[in-house]
Amino acid sequence: QIPADFSDFVMPEAYDKDYDNVIHVAKHNWGTFYGTDLDVQLRRCGIEEIVLSGIATAIGCDTTAREAFQHGYQVIAVEDAMTDFNGSLHKGIVDGIFTRLGRVRSTQEVVKMIEESK
Repeated sequence: QIPADFSDFVMPEAYDKDYDNVIHVAKHNWGTFYGTDLDVQLRRCGIEEIVLSGIATAIGCDTTAREAFQHGYQVIAVEDAMTDFNGSLHKGIVDGIFTRLGRVRSTQEVVKMIEESK
């Protein structure tokens, strides 16, 4: 099981300095929503949009994107911040699935969006 405190596993730069806006979820399945309280936590914070990255496009990223869409969230898939063992499968999911569930953006585009929203 993944520990509730990820501080040993994640670069400090990835967190807000006060850690107030960090939501921790221990995944039990391929998707991040199923079997977790992620939806409740996001709704309590008023979050309507998720930015998705990960290490398995065809497994965790795809499943989580579909779950987020089904829960009514706007999905941004960060194409160059996810990968898969099969490059053709990665491209197929990005082009064929993520474009239907939301928007596909690069890391550079997402960083710019975040900076402009501050």
